[in-house]
Amino acid sequence: MKTDYKVELLLAYIFTFVGGLIIYFLEKRDRLLRFHAMQSILLGVVFIIPSIVLWILSWIPFLGVLFTVIRSLLGIAWLALTIVCIVKSWNGDMYH
Repeated sequence: MKTDYKVELLLAYIFTFVGGLIIYFLEKRDRLLRFHAMQSILLGVVFIIPSIVLWILSWIPFLGVLFTVIRSLLGIAWLALTIVCIVKSWNGDMYH
């Protein structure tokens, strides 16, 4: 696998859905790169939507602390999943 190719995969995950969108629309032929770009887009969207909802709910008195903790745990889970996806893409695997 070329080094430039691995850098593109890495950038797709680091910049979540924005990097994934750019790579997905620019790359037309490489199936693995398009797969990981789409997975990056979905991973970003799946994180951002619940994060926004939990952020709004964190303003509720007395329950705000609970929602803030849940949002923090979601962020840690997202980071761990992103790292797993980066490692899998670096090795050339399609990880569903």
